[in-house]
Amino acid sequence: MIRGGASAARLVVLAALAFLLAGPRFAQEPAPIAAGPRAKAAPTPLEFFGFAPGADRKLASYDELCAYARALDLASDRIETESVGRTTEGREFLVVYVSSPGNLARKEAIRTANLELADPSGLKPGRADELIASGKGIVFLNASIHSVEVGPAQATATLLHRLATSDDPEILRILDELVLVITPCHNPDGYVKQVDWYRRYVGTPYEASPLPELYHRYVGHDNNRDWFLFTQVESRLTIEKLHAAWRPQIVVDRHQMGEDGPRIFVPPYQAPIEPHVDAGLMARLADLGRSIHADFAAEGLPGVASDALFDAWSPSRAYIHYHGGVRVLTEIASARQASPAENVRVKKPWNTASEKQPFPWAGERWTLADIVRYDVRVSLAVLGHAARERAIWLRAFHDALQRGAAPREGLAGYLLVGRDGADLPDDTADELRRILWLGGLQFDRAGGDGVLPRGLYVRAGQPFFP
Repeated sequence: MIRGGASAARLVVLAALAFLLAGPRFAQEPAPIAAGPRAKAAPTPLEFFGFAPGADRKLASYDELCAYARALDLASDRIETESVGRTTEGREFLVVYVSSPGNLARKEAIRTANLELADPSGLKPGRADELIASGKGIVFLNASIHSVEVGPAQATATLLHRLATSDDPEILRILDELVLVITPCHNPDGYVKQVDWYRRYVGTPYEASPLPELYHRYVGHDNNRDWFLFTQVESRLTIEKLHAAWRPQIVVDRHQMGEDGPRIFVPPYQAPIEPHVDAGLMARLADLGRSIHADFAAEGLPGVASDALFDAWSPSRAYIHYHGGVRVLTEIASARQASPAENVRVKKPWNTASEKQPFPWAGERWTLADIVRYDVRVSLAVLGHAARERAIWLRAFHDALQRGAAPREGLAGYLLVGRDGADLPDDTADELRRILWLGGLQFDRAGGDGVLPRGLYVRAGQPFFP
């Protein structure tokens, strides 16, 4: 760590362990898929799959979900699809962009304007105000990174159809004010395994039995603990092709949890919050959480819990918290995959009303259809809030990054070197370069002058320095 004083800098060198991160490298990207002529009408999920998402004992496969997104792309000028790379096992990584036709026609201009807002150091006086007034909010929605949590992927089909076809004023406002970046399934390899396994044994005594293998070949459930070392292909694709390309203000991570607690968790998170997460963003997230609670209460949907169970401590789960935005973790109670959970008894303290859960769920039967309903509702609640307060979210985004780039008292930067102060080996330096680059940091080679060991220097005063 290099600390700058009033008259002279005092140098302290932090030793970084020399490590090489095992994991697959990027595969060659697939050829782009040509767009065909627009269809006359967007098919409903029921028409396309032969069942409604959430139907008992029915699951749409990953290929079917991708095909449906493309069918909507052909039918609607609110939808665009893009294959941005290949997964660990070679499947396409599909992304769906959703917005108004006018926004999609100028998607590149919206994207570059948001990137300009994300770099306070290069803005002239008054430019941020102009970008906030004219800009669009960027919201990511990720589904089923944990592949046994099948509900959010199913719900995405229903959500996409509603966004593509509805003329409800709230939907039209969402489309006008926001650009949505949606991954129908964030771990396609594991989702394929899970759906195949479930389909094989549905209707037998082994229905909904656990998948007997890792649903991510290298890291299993911990594929959602990879947001600061970026060891996996899917993590790198998401950062390079989506986060770095768009810099969202809000990321909605859609998960499932155990069946015997609340029906859904939404932020704010339980304390403590990791101290490098911007406090202003956490205040905005708390306001968003209150809005979600109000939306669910208005529809009579019980079992919404906050300020418990889940935290915002580990950087490994929340890339966006260090890049100007908020992570909206949603955790919905599980069924037995697509099979109903019968005679559910809610455990204490979630069977009674409290500040953390004002309206408890009474228990009994919980199904995939319930999961789909809650997932679509919470997604629309987030999007509605983001659209209504678009300018406020853009301002919070810019201000958080400006605070991140502010000079640090007594701190000039960090010099990353090898174990015990040795020179940083070239292969380790190469891996660290990639990690720092994916983190959005600027860095230089430094040292190696006989006084300091050779390493990588990361200066303070960068938007993503926290």
